[in-house]
Amino acid sequence: MIKIFSAAEGSRLFGENIGKYPLHHFTYAALDPPAGEWALQAVFGGDDENTAGCWRERENSEIFSLELVTSGTFAVTQFGRREECGPGDLFLIQPGADSRMECLTPRTLKRTVCMAGTALIPLLTAFGLRDTTVLRRVKRETVEPLFDRLFELLRRQPERWEFESSALCYRILLELSSNRRERRLPPLLARALRHIEQHYAQPLTAAGLAAHCGVSTTTLFRLFREHLGRSPIDTVIRLRMKHARTLLLENRLPVKQIAEQVGYANALYFSSEFRRNCGMSPREFRRKQQCY
Repeated sequence: MIKIFSAAEGSRLFGENIGKYPLHHFTYAALDPPAGEWALQAVFGGDDENTAGCWRERENSEIFSLELVTSGTFAVTQFGRREECGPGDLFLIQPGADSRMECLTPRTLKRTVCMAGTALIPLLTAFGLRDTTVLRRVKRETVEPLFDRLFELLRRQPERWEFESSALCYRILLELSSNRRERRLPPLLARALRHIEQHYAQPLTAAGLAAHCGVSTTTLFRLFREHLGRSPIDTVIRLRMKHARTLLLENRLPVKQIAEQVGYANALYFSSEFRRNCGMSPREFRRKQQCY
């Protein structure tokens, strides 16, 4: 049975439970002022048990959370992209985004940290995490001890625990940003990504990109799927959308002009592609993000 779990301030959470699942072993912060009034603070955290068929959808998410998969497989859809996450992958539920999380395997475990604060969005942007849905194969040996320490603080909440909690949230984001930068890619894939970065606003095809890299299109697709979980053209579109979102936030350029700057001669097609990838029109995105 589909249930609406919350609906407030333009956001909605709904989904489906299977028997007793999901089981949330979360501890919530008791803060005065509340977490959202700090620069950066933990809202809640803990372990999470799921089974196949459980799912949650968020419309215009009011939260930001980090979800580290430790067992089983989840499917996550955000910014119009569906990606599967297994052990060692971490997915991010982004504030203001529409997202769907579905459990695909009978025994599926993850660890959750939810954060808030006035500095959250600027930090996510500075660390290159604002447009990210999935981080592949994070360094669990460094990330999980930080999660463990934060969970312990939330459970005990000793005197002045809030300050260490805030520092731990920052360290977790910094570590994830470092993981993202340090991920080693095959030279051919790195070359293809550099070419896309330099020419994303120009007409690009998978065949042309493969020829530039000196490989077959089959090899190119395999490299992209294996290391990035998406196709070459999906990567081009994702980069165009990333730059479009930046332009929408940083200035008041007309949508038609932004479309041209990121490689779309037709503004209507750009708006359609933006909605497909980001879940809303360019104008809606600009209006909503100004609230954060």
